[in-house]
Amino acid sequence: MEFMKRWVDTDYLPSYWCSAFFFPQGFMTAALQSYARQTKIPIDKLVFETRMLGEMGADITEGPDIGVYIYGHFLEGCKWNTVKNNLCESDRDVLFQCIPAIWIRPIMIKDYKCDNTYSCPVYKTSLRKGELSTTGQSTNWIMMLDIPTTDDPTHWINRGVAMIYATDD
Repeated sequence: MEFMKRWVDTDYLPSYWCSAFFFPQGFMTAALQSYARQTKIPIDKLVFETRMLGEMGADITEGPDIGVYIYGHFLEGCKWNTVKNNLCESDRDVLFQCIPAIWIRPIMIKDYKCDNTYSCPVYKTSLRKGELSTTGQSTNWIMMLDIPTTDDPTHWINRGVAMIYATDD
């Protein structure tokens, strides 16, 4: 409630706690739509470029000029290496790792390069299943985010790596 109240009171936040949203897909679409309107670029020509930040979302004091900073994500099946800025193996007996904020920046599809990334699915819960909604998508799946990696993406696919908004704890 504190997050939502702060948003209502200030009209704009430097970063957004996506775990608080019932329908985060709507927020992501709104972020793309806002950029599309500003630039007069059709929304279907845009995609999000993902950049991992070095700080946690609550520590961010100023938002980006383009796109939004989001936070509240946990990695399952691997961890984020804050020194090398890429995915790496999980610590022993650690299932979920909270990760720093993410900058999702709209970019034209034709200009987007996803080299050296793993296309990571993002889910609301660790169950990774949901009902088929009227939009034709799962009610649990949110989106794919391309996360930097030095390993072949199949390495992370075989480990079942995903981001989730709510852990089982």
